Amino acid sequence: MLPIKKIYIDSRFMSSDSKSSSDFKIDLPQNIDLPEDTVFYMDDICIPYSWYVIDEDRNNKFYFKVGSTVYVKTIPAGNYSTTTFNAIIVALMNTVQGTFTANVNITSNTVGILTSIDSTNYQQIVDGKTVTYGQTFEILTDTQIGLLGYPKPHQSINNYLNNEVAKVNTKASPYVSEYVNLNPVRNIYITSGNLGSYNTMSVSGERGIIKKVPVTANYNQMIYDDAVLGIDYLSCSRQSLSRLEFQLKDVFGNLINLHGNHWSFSLIFTKMKEE
Repeated sequence: MLPIKKIYIDSRFMSSDSKSSSDFKIDLPQNIDLPEDTVFYMDDICIPYSWYVIDEDRNNKFYFKVGSTVYVKTIPAGNYSTTTFNAIIVALMNTVQGTFTANVNITSNTVGILTSIDSTNYQQIVDGKTVTYGQTFEILTDTQIGLLGYPKPHQSINNYLNNEVAKVNTKASPYVSEYVNLNPVRNIYITSGNLGSYNTMSVSGERGIIKKVPVTANYNQMIYDDAVLGIDYLSCSRQSLSRLEFQLKDVFGNLINLHGNHWSFSLIFTKMKEE
């Protein structure tokens, strides 16, 4: 006989040493020893869509190259439209060379970057020193970022720009992005470091996934996900539970910041003998 059938989890009851509602621990009222052949699945999941288009420690890094110099700039967290997104990346580029202009195309939903420089002899005073710039500029792809030695996760904006092909841009050949997708989080991956048997895996190599939740709501709405006949189960055979931990991550393994909002779900336990 199972010692427990269901545990209701709400991040409001997270322990004092939890990092956030997206990365929390919860202490159970009593220790639970699960017998052989016990499995669990998640039900009644409620997650508020309250993360931003750009969030710290998830996707706020902008890697670009002007001439032969690589720059990494941080985009302020917040919600952006295609127009304001184009404007902020150009503003960051202009902090190193004030010659760039945004060229958004609402019809095709793309962002563009123009430069007024057509000579390798352009010079500008930076921190009291004369710096000579080349006529080329690039928005670096994640592959290029990795080859330059930057560790993963890169937390870049390339997923928004669909920037996968390296392009060298000039005044005569300005930068034009692919279709801009400001809602790239299609699925939320719920992970746990001490529940389950680590027999799942995402493309980023995450092995602690216990549930994948499709994002079926818009910003400022609630995402609901129910179990389908309890078939999405994982083994927790012979585990002893006293403290549980959970995280919300995107497909790249970055934590999803709910900005103080809370989420909840139910853990359902049952016995199942696998063939």
